Amino acid sequence: MKLELAPRLQRWIAIGLLLLVVVVLLNVIVVPVWSSSALHGERVDMLRRQALTMEGLADAAPRYEAAAKKLAANAHTQLLTFAAPQPTLAVAQLQGQLSQLTASASAVVTSSQALPEVREGALTKVTVQTMLEADVKALIKVLHGIDAARPLLKIEKLVIRDPDGDWSVVPPAAEPNKLQVEIVVSAYMRVP
Repeated sequence: MKLELAPRLQRWIAIGLLLLVVVVLLNVIVVPVWSSSALHGERVDMLRRQALTMEGLADAAPRYEAAAKKLAANAHTQLLTFAAPQPTLAVAQLQGQLSQLTASASAVVTSSQALPEVREGALTKVTVQTMLEADVKALIKVLHGIDAARPLLKIEKLVIRDPDGDWSVVPPAAEPNKLQVEIVVSAYMRVP
């Protein structure tokens, strides 16, 4: 059995198939190429902006290097950090300074330990955790001493416990009427 279609129907089928082929070509080839081209154009524009920014930074680099050298040569800024070739030496200097501050305030250090150092740009942050027993006046002296110390010291953590309090759950102090203080102090070091 042979099926014959009218010429008009054949034309409509041919036009439909042609439209189908055009739609498939548009979806498979033209639209992806066009979106890829647009995306590529956006990337090129972004890279041009980055290149201009990098050129600006490269042009400004000598000024910043001169300012950094001037700042590094300033004696007042050198007093703000520990100068040590190794972090362990800076930690020892920090522990020594804290020992002097607590001894001058008549506080008793019960333990002290160094915490891991952290690299922050050109400087290294050294940290010491100290447990001490002191009365309120001695604690205030220690805190004022830390505030006025050079190199700059920063209190990262301060926990004060009253072992003689009504709701105390910590072990009793070695001496009565003394606060148990946990203090974490940090400072920055630079390699000389």
